[in-house]
Amino acid sequence: MDFIYGMKKAYKEGYDWIWVMDDDTIVTKNALKELINAKNILLKKRIKFGFLNSIVYWKDNNLCLFNLPTAKNDINTYQFLSHGMIKINRATFVSFLISKKIIKIVGLPLKEFFIWADDTEYTLRISLNYDLPGYYISKSKVYHLTKLNSFYSYEFINRENYKKYCYDIRNRVYIIKNIPQIKYKLDYLKVTLINLLRILFSKKIIYFPALIFSLIWGIFFNPKIEKVD
Repeated sequence: MDFIYGMKKAYKEGYDWIWVMDDDTIVTKNALKELINAKNILLKKRIKFGFLNSIVYWKDNNLCLFNLPTAKNDINTYQFLSHGMIKINRATFVSFLISKKIIKIVGLPLKEFFIWADDTEYTLRISLNYDLPGYYISKSKVYHLTKLNSFYSYEFINRENYKKYCYDIRNRVYIIKNIPQIKYKLDYLKVTLINLLRILFSKKIIYFPALIFSLIWGIFFNPKIEKVD
């Protein structure tokens, strides 16, 4: 919700570019400067793009695993590698630069997601549904102060957090329904089914019915994308 509120407010106030961050993001001195430099390079070369993302580190100076983007697999993925830029399909909101023009085209993130995958859905919507890829900017460095530096895993599901995993399943099903490319549909479906099977054949099977309910919920879950004028 906070991301949507901030983006909408900045849009309404007329800002051409909006820098979105998590509340536990720590920026380095030149993080924004390098995003702007990258933006200017791409615009000068008349490259169409949807968003830019900083490289994200954890507090021990290793890459933050939770915030690794997904590279776009095409002939131009590494076209601007000499400038420290890689073309991507999916990224997080830890340090995310987007233009007012793109928001006008694609709308805002889905407020109904609000726990997990709102940034995944939004960046995939931009890059795949609108063919406006993002770029990972390695010269723009930020830190994400999460408790652990790890991929989130269903093995950590418990009584306190299982609802988050239910929302994750629901949101993933929505993404699967709305990704236009079959390859990405199958990739996300595979991951979702693997996660469910891991719970089914584990000591945490008690949470399996709730996750299955969330999968069915996702089939009928169709929130409206909010557009801005």
